[in-house]
Amino acid sequence: MRRIFTLTILNCSLLLAVSTGRAQDEPALRFGALTVSRATVLRSKPSNSAPALRTLPKTTALRWINGQKKGNFFRVFGPKGPQGWVSINDVQVITPAPPPVLTQSPAPPCVANLSVCPPNGCGATGSTQALVNEAKRRTPLGSAPVNLTFADFAALQDQTDELVGQGTELDAAERDLLSGLEVSGGTVRENSLARITGFIVFNSDPHANTGESVNCRLKTAANNDFHISLAEQANDSEFEGIVIEMIPQERPNKWTLTKLRAIKNARKRVMAVGGLLYDNKHVVNSDPENPLPGQPARYSLWELHRVTEFFVCKKTNNACNPDTASDWTPLKDFQ
Repeated sequence: MRRIFTLTILNCSLLLAVSTGRAQDEPALRFGALTVSRATVLRSKPSNSAPALRTLPKTTALRWINGQKKGNFFRVFGPKGPQGWVSINDVQVITPAPPPVLTQSPAPPCVANLSVCPPNGCGATGSTQALVNEAKRRTPLGSAPVNLTFADFAALQDQTDELVGQGTELDAAERDLLSGLEVSGGTVRENSLARITGFIVFNSDPHANTGESVNCRLKTAANNDFHISLAEQANDSEFEGIVIEMIPQERPNKWTLTKLRAIKNARKRVMAVGGLLYDNKHVVNSDPENPLPGQPARYSLWELHRVTEFFVCKKTNNACNPDTASDWTPLKDFQ
């Protein structure tokens, strides 16, 4: 079952302050520090009747996400594990979350054009930013894709919460932990070649990011990833979906946003193939009633990034078999 957490609604001024629009490498997150003053329970929602996620022993250090409070609960992360809510009566505030940055000028491109943008993008060689940039650009491992379900993406998130958590930097050793992860078809690791079928979320807009470090902070759609929200059912929302990305390097000219939007509007089933990536700097944002500004709506931070193949179901009833090539039209040939 997908794990959905309640996030608090921020006031209008904070929404304006931290909204990231459609491109940003670093999430608009501000962490305070808490410590558990007496043994307590991390809950899935800000309510004493909400399901318990785990017990938190006394002295457990917590990250207080954006300084969020709802009722008598703070929204937190433990050292690892899922995000959740903890009673304010059971914790001590060590450091409040810093105030939001009200204005921030975008950084300029670090190269002149995409052809000379290195795999580490604008990330300094060996830095955690360089590592995630390189992960976004790699050729996926394997020749036969592992078939994944949307439930598999939830399972991947659960396992990764216990390994490295969310909303944090990952060094090379920590990225190496993202292997041997169990899914319905066996095991996968970051950069495994995988395949999934679903629908481009109808209330979303496939779009080009802009100014990301991975693409050397260049502007225009041709220089940036295409961001697509994919869900299991045609009427699902972004909060019930995952993210897949088509990178600009070697992206076919006939893979266009116009086509993607037409496919979305026609509610056609699609099949995406590509490498698995854990988008570690963000956090799960799966509650439509309490969205977290600056974080893409999704229930798992695992993506197909880069997408290497993309197909559209030919059948009017969308009953296409992933293993039957004749059921599918490559995106480049879609009219």
